[in-house]
Amino acid sequence: MIATRTIACVVRLAALAALVLSCAAPEPPPTETQTPTPAPAFRPGVVEGVSVSTIRDLHGEVALVLRAKASDPLQIAELWAVPLDGSAPRRVVTYPSRFVGAGHTRLGFTVLGRQLAPDARRIVVTVAFPLGQSQFEERLVVVDLDTTHAVAISGPSVSGQGYAYDLRPAWSPDGSLVAFEKMEATFLTGIWMVRPDGSDPKKVCTAGMASRQGQGYFYGCGGVVGWSPDGRLGFSEVDGYSLIEPSGRIERIGHMLSSMLGVGWRTTEPSLVAATGKGITTSDAHGNGARVLRPEAFPIQYEPRWRPGGDDILFRKGIAPDSKLVVLTSSGPVDLATGTTRPDARCPVRAEWSTDGTNLVYLSECGSDPFLVRIVDAPGAISATVADRLLAQLPDGRDWRPVDLVVVKYP
Repeated sequence: MIATRTIACVVRLAALAALVLSCAAPEPPPTETQTPTPAPAFRPGVVEGVSVSTIRDLHGEVALVLRAKASDPLQIAELWAVPLDGSAPRRVVTYPSRFVGAGHTRLGFTVLGRQLAPDARRIVVTVAFPLGQSQFEERLVVVDLDTTHAVAISGPSVSGQGYAYDLRPAWSPDGSLVAFEKMEATFLTGIWMVRPDGSDPKKVCTAGMASRQGQGYFYGCGGVVGWSPDGRLGFSEVDGYSLIEPSGRIERIGHMLSSMLGVGWRTTEPSLVAATGKGITTSDAHGNGARVLRPEAFPIQYEPRWRPGGDDILFRKGIAPDSKLVVLTSSGPVDLATGTTRPDARCPVRAEWSTDGTNLVYLSECGSDPFLVRIVDAPGAISATVADRLLAQLPDGRDWRPVDLVVVKYP
């Protein structure tokens, strides 16, 4: 029997002067080594307003799909599990949030692959908490997909300005930390890290607002992109893609990314692939030996991903409905799931490889049609003739927008 926990919560939405500060001006620049700043103690507690159903009985490869719909005064997000074997999809998590990202994928407010724990049994999400009339906060909540427990791990405003937004969480590859960026009122304060149980919160890189000659500007670190396999935290800024090392030192790679999902990693060299202002670019883990594989104008290439166990690179070109998937192979580029240029339009919004690289799973949204979860069968070499078939259509599709997906494998 599926265990379900549901607690109602009413949240009111405050008007925001700014929704995203993913790029921060470099003056005054952050020091090359940042000293972590402890935050006031916060005691985690069970979260109201979140509904969770267990995935304990799921096995095999599963696409986790996030969708959202407007529900005044905010958005309602739903995480669904869609088995790749064609079994019936199931709703796993429902929660209220303003920063889900429906219709704004490239801003990276929700990136499931970044927010899952290494074992894919827990996920960290941003949930709206009411503060009072016309005010709310976004706090981090860790959801246990096995036990259905949901626990807040970040607390109220640090500066006392009244409310805070904890955004773009990213779970470290060793499972020990959750990184995120914090806004106080409408101003970015920098990048923070916290233990998954809510303990030991620290600011690891500062951001803020300053003025010069009567002109206001933001400076410092912001725009969490995700972790590298070797435990460095990536973020996007005006100087390009940068990484915070465990020591606190900042290494500036310099790639100007097309989106907050603009990098893909693997453990073999070249290990980094990025959708940059010059095109799809590969390099080593420190940005050396950069090679532009697919020159193209910025920013129409998105979400580059290495094929597991191979050298093929998947990316999305264009924005739905005028979008398609492209796989760069040793024999040249192959177009898949093309948009409105053909009768059976696919209009891909987001795509990911399966864990073994034999399938591509993507979200398709063409105009007013309900969005679909589709799958491309590609056990061998990629070609334009590979089978592209419907995997699932979630209930009440016309009321919902696709946000993100990731493919995981449960034993």
